[in-house]
Amino acid sequence: MDNPLIVKDGGKISSGIGTAGLYLFALGAWLSAPLANVGMGLMCAALLVRMPVVFPFILRDRLFIVSSIFGVYLFCRTFFSIWELPGSRGDQIDGAWDLFRLGFITIVIVGYWLAGNGRRVYHVLLLALGGFLMRIAVKFEDVHLSAFLAGERAQVGMPSNAFGFYCAVGLLGLLLFAPSFWTFRGRFGPFAARILTWLTAITVMVQGLIFSQGRSVWLACLIVFPPFLITGVAGWVKGAGGRVGKRAVWFAILGIVFASTITVVNRDIILQRVNTDRHSFRAIASGDLNDLPFSSIKVRVDAWRLGLEKWLERPLLGWGPGTSSRLLEESNIDSVLRGSGKGEVMKNFHNSYLEILVGVGLAGALFFAVALWLVCKSAWRSFCSGWLRRDVFLFTMGALAIFLIASAANLRTGDHFGRFYLALFGGIAYSYRLSRPTKIRADADPEEKEEAG
Repeated sequence: MDNPLIVKDGGKISSGIGTAGLYLFALGAWLSAPLANVGMGLMCAALLVRMPVVFPFILRDRLFIVSSIFGVYLFCRTFFSIWELPGSRGDQIDGAWDLFRLGFITIVIVGYWLAGNGRRVYHVLLLALGGFLMRIAVKFEDVHLSAFLAGERAQVGMPSNAFGFYCAVGLLGLLLFAPSFWTFRGRFGPFAARILTWLTAITVMVQGLIFSQGRSVWLACLIVFPPFLITGVAGWVKGAGGRVGKRAVWFAILGIVFASTITVVNRDIILQRVNTDRHSFRAIASGDLNDLPFSSIKVRVDAWRLGLEKWLERPLLGWGPGTSSRLLEESNIDSVLRGSGKGEVMKNFHNSYLEILVGVGLAGALFFAVALWLVCKSAWRSFCSGWLRRDVFLFTMGALAIFLIASAANLRTGDHFGRFYLALFGGIAYSYRLSRPTKIRADADPEEKEEAG
């Protein structure tokens, strides 16, 4: 059933344009940024055509209200920051624009075109996975596998940590949706093709996760995968009423054989990456942060300490968006990094939370916390109402959990890939809220009235 706000005015053309934009956005999210931007533009244009019908509803939406207030706050904070630090005008404007695009407005747009159509969610997820696999195929065609086996970190036109992060999320989704792939529907040919595709995608995601050598992503997987997969399997068994015996056994055997094979093949790479900087990890565990040997760990720890110190100097309002690069440049961290011979320059704190706190302070971070709570609340309501199936709900929440954990050691919000990621999964989580009609029946219960706003 389509969103009543989409079909109410009978605008089939604008509805088709918006849906096409949604699919283009999903396909291009990790395949092509211009394609994803075109899709977002089509969704916005179709939404503007429907504005007379949609605006009264959107205007009362809580996430839209929070995002709008944050936009006003961000404008004021940027204005005063430029007045205080006129030499950083360009960085401030760029930083403010990045934070505004992260301010959950895109979640409302994507969520609107997903609302009321559960099947469309599956189409979007499949297109996003297909686009990511296509990007890997295109970017890997000129790279030899032996380079990764020798220890070179894999990249597909994005930072290696980001590549590993997206592979981890893709792997989680493929595992949670495994029962759907393994369902036999009477014809062996399509079933075998589906299983083969699933196994191929699983293999690519696992190898990409390992070859990226992202330790923070590996840690996020260790934290997120067990509870979400156990919950998914428990729900699968319960929903099947105990009729999963042979399939579950074969699935378990295949999983054990596959995991063992992957571990044996990649044993040297995994051990080498885990043992790298082990002296630094021991020093951090013992609390000795002043005598760390030079490494990427030391640089990040020093950057985090600087970020925490700068935030505590201005805890409420921060230093202004886009000022992290200036603060790092004025410290000795940048000179130490350049003196290492790597020729690199730190432009951020490698921590999304510190970037927000240092940039817009606790007041700005509060907007993000409230917006995230609204998104998660909508996802929970959609699951309880039956609008989102268990596997989709678990995947969406797991994807957001991995994002939040990985953001503690990387700036996943610093590029368009991260912003597309939040728009996609946040839009899925919030789509139930945007499927509520503008008018509620007089006999509706208080919970329904409250959810409709």
